[in-house]
Amino acid sequence: ILFIVVSADRLVNNIQQRGYSVLGSISYTLFTYPFETASIFVDDFMTFSKLRAEQRITQEQLDRLAAFRAELEESYRQIRELKQLLNLKESMMDFTLTPHRVMSRSSDSFSSIVYIQGGSNEGIQIDQAVITSLGLVGKVETVFENSSIVRLLTSQDIDNKVSVRIQLTPTTTAEAVLDDYDPNTGLFSLLLLDTSAPINEGSTVITSGLGGIYPSGLLVGYVDSIQRLPNSVSARVWVRPSARFASFDYVMVVRQGVDNNE
Repeated sequence: ILFIVVSADRLVNNIQQRGYSVLGSISYTLFTYPFETASIFVDDFMTFSKLRAEQRITQEQLDRLAAFRAELEESYRQIRELKQLLNLKESMMDFTLTPHRVMSRSSDSFSSIVYIQGGSNEGIQIDQAVITSLGLVGKVETVFENSSIVRLLTSQDIDNKVSVRIQLTPTTTAEAVLDDYDPNTGLFSLLLLDTSAPINEGSTVITSGLGGIYPSGLLVGYVDSIQRLPNSVSARVWVRPSARFASFDYVMVVRQGVDNNE
């Protein structure tokens, strides 16, 4: 009898323990685990949201910094350009140079003309030469009271010709005519009148002053290559421009002679 009672007691204990275990599992599955999971999800979501907010703030700061850096670099570039123009003005003592800002360049005539500030009220006249700190870029074509239109050397205008000299030695030059511009190569085309002249790549090309529009001594570019024309007394010389026609914000209008009022 004692054995039966002990065995029954153990059986009851086992059933109770298993019942507690089953109930605990059911309770954990139905209540505790979902609550813990939801809590972890909320914590993760809050952390993710915080990180996203911090990332957004950081990205906005980076964007503002990039914009500020671009503006600063543009300001530095314009300052350098103005300094170069000032140095050029000081070095060209035989001319009167007046600085002017580029107002606009239309997309359909980007390589042909630019609009500059300054017109007849500032003494600008038609056919005056226009340069940047790097070299000749064109001539004044139209003058208004407070603005002017400059015809660029890169224009495909058949009348846009310039008499130039190719420097052979410090004391000798060869005469040529700049009569075309190739937009595909970015080179000027020069017609060399004397094929016997010893032209070398890298030779400096300057204006000759012949023709009365462009003063002599303005830098045009450097010889890139020479093409001998068959059955001809002339040759074709390709010149790389010294000026950067794609990007400039300031120009100098050139007048021969010195302005005594300055």
